[in-house]
Amino acid sequence: MQTLLTIAALTVLCGLDHLPKGLSTNSTATIGRTPITVAVKLQEAPAVAEGVEIPALKASEVEELKKLVDKPAKVTGKVVEVYKPASGNLVVLNFGKDIKTCFKVAINKRDFANWDGGVEAIEKLYADKELTVTGKIVLYKETPEIVVSAPKEIVVAAE
Repeated sequence: MQTLLTIAALTVLCGLDHLPKGLSTNSTATIGRTPITVAVKLQEAPAVAEGVEIPALKASEVEELKKLVDKPAKVTGKVVEVYKPASGNLVVLNFGKDIKTCFKVAINKRDFANWDGGVEAIEKLYADKELTVTGKIVLYKETPEIVVSAPKEIVVAAE
């Protein structure tokens, strides 16, 4: 008889504090005489854990932002351009005139639906606006950016 368990149930029922060696998601192992199937629903962790103090920088501080790669940051600046490539796969908010070197915010196509009104809403909400964006700094072509997936990661400054 096989039993389908999540990692949490596996650890509670078997008194384990970690997965047995060689056991990974969606695999089967035997613990004692009982075959166990571990099934895990993977979820993307938030870019920034709640309650964590994060540095606040200006979008113009590109060299400082590069030092924070793979770390959370809060970045403030004015959107100079909303770029929508012909592929339609993303929207890029450019925070400077030189698109090759400025800080950017990227929103992937799979997340457009998180904005009521999709791509058009993204452009209308953020074009020429002062924003504060919170998330993990990544480098794309040696330029710092934050990839966001929901409106809550972007705050528009009061006008």
